[in-house]
Amino acid sequence: MRPYDNPCAAGTFNQYTGASVSSQCASCLSGKYCESYALIGTQSDCDAGYYCTDGSISRAPLASLFSGYSIGDICPQGSYCAAGSSTGATCSGGFYCPDQFMSSLVSTNICQQGYYCSGGAQSPSPNGVFTTLIGESAQGGGDICGVGKYCAVQSSAEASCTAGTYLPYQGAYASSECLPCTQGEYCSTAALGTTDGACSAGYFCVAGANSATAERCYDDHYCTAGTLSMIPCDPGYYTTSTGSSSCTVCPAGKFCRGTSTTNDCPNGYYCTGDNKTPCPAGTYMASATGATSSSSCDACPAGSGCRVPNIKADCSAGFYCSGSTYTPRPNDPSA
Repeated sequence: MRPYDNPCAAGTFNQYTGASVSSQCASCLSGKYCESYALIGTQSDCDAGYYCTDGSISRAPLASLFSGYSIGDICPQGSYCAAGSSTGATCSGGFYCPDQFMSSLVSTNICQQGYYCSGGAQSPSPNGVFTTLIGESAQGGGDICGVGKYCAVQSSAEASCTAGTYLPYQGAYASSECLPCTQGEYCSTAALGTTDGACSAGYFCVAGANSATAERCYDDHYCTAGTLSMIPCDPGYYTTSTGSSSCTVCPAGKFCRGTSTTNDCPNGYYCTGDNKTPCPAGTYMASATGATSSSSCDACPAGSGCRVPNIKADCSAGFYCSGSTYTPRPNDPSA
């Protein structure tokens, strides 16, 4: 070789004549290798299971043997490298690539149920960390399926439990594991690990409710926060509207049997809450309604008998009624 004849170095090539400086030697194309010097073109593809960057000098490069050179390397875990690769292809979602030197995606290497492999997974049950092409740890690659979600086999992403359900544990693999929201509570959004809490006062929530105001409490019932079902008002109480969280005491002179309305105490009776009490025998009530005590009942007058609370009858022939008599035939021996 003459003193001024300079070959292009390994890792480069020059396909033109007349070059005068080394910068006219082009770097070997990525995915190819240029192992010899004085090349006029690239050599063959980088070997399967490896990747070759620009300027590679080996068909099966090992970065550890060529410190200071950017030549490529073994295809790392979480990737695969076909022949002629310039970088590792990230393992596809739903699959995992557990080994170095992989040249293709293996169809049987599918992500395990209860986990998702989002891309670059190195295990069928990834833990959220993977090794990069330069050997560093990074977040990603997939993970165990989180609470409120499920992952079927070969999942590339988590699927969420729907509103009205929740799932309190990790690693679920089917929608059937999503639990209906607990009765008395609600689950307003998808992907919940716990319920949102108790249903609002004045409302009740059946199992699977997705709103705090799922069902409005009916008339003559009340609903405390988180109640499992409507509670009927006790006798002597009533509600003023639907959606009540408590019942109201029946006013004096009214009669309430756990309904949404109050009724005037009928003639011949006096009322306190749920008690409708007839006037005592020997008394009667002429025409009043809404009585609150027995003081509204009048003594049956002499010459009359009062058995029905609001009816006064003349004393029967053959008898006499001295007053406060409960029948028009007092002490009738034939009765």
